[in-house]
Amino acid sequence: MELIYLYIENDERNIQECQFNFSPRYDCYYKKDSNELTINENNDYVNNFWNASNISNITAIIGKNGTGKSNLIQFLLEHYEKKNTIYIYKIDKKLKIETNIPQLKTDKNFNHEFIEESRVICYPAIYYNPNIYQNISIDFFREKASIDISEKRIVIVDSEKFIREDSHYANNIWHYHKYGNTLRQLDFLSKYSNWEINDLRLPKKCFIRCEFLPVFNHIPYNSDAKDFYNRLKTECKHAYIKDKDTQDTHVLNLFPLYATLIYELYCYCHDMGISFDWNDYYFDTIVDAFMKKCDSKIGQLLLDIDAIIRQVYFEYDERNHGFYASIDRVKNLFSKYFELISVYRNNISKKVSNKTEAFIPPKSLFYSMITVEWEHNMSSGEQMYLNLMSSLYYAKEQMDLQPKISNIFLLLDEPEISFHPEWQRQFKYLNRLYYKCF
Repeated sequence: MELIYLYIENDERNIQECQFNFSPRYDCYYKKDSNELTINENNDYVNNFWNASNISNITAIIGKNGTGKSNLIQFLLEHYEKKNTIYIYKIDKKLKIETNIPQLKTDKNFNHEFIEESRVICYPAIYYNPNIYQNISIDFFREKASIDISEKRIVIVDSEKFIREDSHYANNIWHYHKYGNTLRQLDFLSKYSNWEINDLRLPKKCFIRCEFLPVFNHIPYNSDAKDFYNRLKTECKHAYIKDKDTQDTHVLNLFPLYATLIYELYCYCHDMGISFDWNDYYFDTIVDAFMKKCDSKIGQLLLDIDAIIRQVYFEYDERNHGFYASIDRVKNLFSKYFELISVYRNNISKKVSNKTEAFIPPKSLFYSMITVEWEHNMSSGEQMYLNLMSSLYYAKEQMDLQPKISNIFLLLDEPEISFHPEWQRQFKYLNRLYYKCF
C-alpha cells in the first residue's frame, strides 16, 4: 500500500485548503469550485527507484518553520474524522479514494474505486521526532498497531520499564533512559555488526567500565566505602585463587566485575535491612547463601550474569580500568544486568514507600556501577545517527510481535535536526536502513 495524495480543507490548526502529492508517479489535483479530482500519471516515472522491493516511496516534506509540516504529520497520525478530506491510496495496483466530500467527481480513465467512510484504513505508522518537547501523539484508533519512537515517548517507555511501581526513584529518569538507549543500540549493532558505512564509524566493540559510585541511599559515599570496595576486589581475587588454584590472567582480570556485583548486592542488603555474613568473598558462595536466605530471583539473575561472563572473552585495559568485548556478547550481559538493576530499584522503592515521609531519604539514589561505552568516542552526529537507527530497529522488533503487518507508514519529523549541515543536506543511509530493517 502507498499513500498517493491527501487534500485537507481545514485541520483546525494552520493547514487550510492544501494538497499534498506524495507519489512521483501521479499528479493529483482537487478543484473545489467544481468538486472535481483529476489524476495524471507521470510518463517519466522510474520503477523501483530506491532499489528495494520493500520501499514503496520516500517523500520529503519541505517548508519554512511554522508552515505546518509537523501538523501534517499529526494529521496523518489521527483518525479520519475531519471534514472535507481526500485520501488516495494505491493498493494491489489499484487506486482507492477515501473521502467524506459528497458527490466528488473523478477521472473515469483511471482504474480506481471509492472506499466508504465506514471502512477507514487505519494503517500502522512509526513516528520519530528527536525533540523532547514535541507534543504529537498517535490517536486511539492507530496506537495498538503503531509505534511511537519519538524522544519524548521513548523516555516515558524507559522510565516505565525500570520503575514498575510508584517509585521515589523517578528523579533518576534520565539514567533509566540512558540504560534503555544502550540496550536498543546494543540490539541494533549486534544485528548489523558487519554493516560498513563509509563516513559513519559504527563501533564493533564495547568498553565495560566498573566505577565506584554512591549506589544506594544509606551507604556513605566516602573514603571508607571506597576502601571497602577496593578491599572487596582484592579479597574476591584471593578467594578465587584459593578455591580454584589458578593463575589464569584472563580469569583474574575479571575480578573488578565480580567485586562490583558483590558490592551492589551488599548495598542492596544494607538498604533492605537484610543481615548477611560477608566473611566469604567467593562469588558463587555468596550468591548461593543469598538465594537460600533471601531472594531466589535476584540470586538467579546473578548466576545468569556469571554464566554469561564466563562465556565472554574480555580484553582487559589496565590503563583505563575496564574491558573490551564484542557487542553481541555484551548485549546479553547487559540485558540481564539491567534486569537485575530494575529488581533492586523496585524492591527498595517498595520498602521506602511503605515508610512514613519522615523516613524517606531527601534524595533517592541508585546508580549502577557497571557501565558500557563504545570502543571509540563517537561525534554527536554519529551518536544521533546511531540513536535514530537503533530506534527504528526497535520499532521493527515491536512490529514483529504483532500479527502480520504488510504495510507501514514511517513518519520522521526533523530527524536530521542535530546533524552536520552536509549530512542534513544528503541525509544518507536511510533508504539502506529501511531496506535492512523492514
